[in-house]
Amino acid sequence: MLKSKKEVMRDVGRTLSCKLTVQCRVVRTDENGYPYEEWQNFVTVWAAKRGLGGREYYVAAAVQSEHDVVFTMRYNQTTSQITPEMRIIEGTVDTVAELPEEGEMGKKYMEPDGTVYYWTGTGYEQEKPYNIKSASDRYGDKHWLEIRASR
Repeated sequence: MLKSKKEVMRDVGRTLSCKLTVQCRVVRTDENGYPYEEWQNFVTVWAAKRGLGGREYYVAAAVQSEHDVVFTMRYNQTTSQITPEMRIIEGTVDTVAELPEEGEMGKKYMEPDGTVYYWTGTGYEQEKPYNIKSASDRYGDKHWLEIRASR
């Protein structure tokens, strides 16, 4: 029996349950004309996240990769531009000049140097972003983009 459009969309929404912020590195110049690098939000998307299993896990272990994951997201004009020079942070990120004394639960803050922190209720913890290893069209049909990343 075929599923209705409503049932299909509900199932898709269940699988894309991880909100990601993809950031790219940009070079800017300060007031004295010296160049410096900073991270800038490129796109925020919903994705499915899974760990490696089976053969993928053993291949990653052979090169001593830790915390390898695969993110699957919808392929579109913006996500097709994601490259290994970018990074991924789970959730949304607000850029701030300095951390507030007390943050909001679940909110992430990024300082100008690119360091990301989140509020735990008693203090700030630093979050390590995912480094993108590869980004490819999952089935070759330009519907799903698969990104392999590690911390």
